[in-house]
Amino acid sequence: MRWIALIVYLASVVLELRFGSFTAPDLFGTTPQAALDLWSVQHFMAGAVAAALFYQRKRTEPPTARQLFFFLFLVSSAWELAEMLMEIGAAGPAVQTWFGGVEHWFNRLFIDPAFVILGGLAYQRWRWLAAPMLAGSTLWLTANLMSPSVSSVQEHVAKLFEH
Repeated sequence: MRWIALIVYLASVVLELRFGSFTAPDLFGTTPQAALDLWSVQHFMAGAVAAALFYQRKRTEPPTARQLFFFLFLVSSAWELAEMLMEIGAAGPAVQTWFGGVEHWFNRLFIDPAFVILGGLAYQRWRWLAAPMLAGSTLWLTANLMSPSVSSVQEHVAKLFEH
């Protein structure tokens, strides 16, 4: 599993080199400019949910920390690769328009995979997290999929915190 995860991650890196913009990220903000955005919270929640599913699959004996790490790395790498393909138009112009550009390279290659892994490790420590993380993830995804663009909900939330 670890080799597959590494190959998928490298494919994301290659696409990012081809289509990404290598600028320094803002610390917080929206998806195209920031290292951390509200989708990073979604990645944390998704990591906890993915870990819970992985634990369910391995009912007889819990996965080792290494197995969990590579499973989560594979899941996050596969998602980031699929997301990059959607951002550049592989799923059609409507999906490409909804994404509204390519995610910042630092967020894609470092922050999002790290948050998926951290979410999984949080689940490993606190198993009760699965249900609230699934509820939060479902709510966030539903709100965003019903919005006009990937950044719409983030922009509305950001306005709540402006002075």
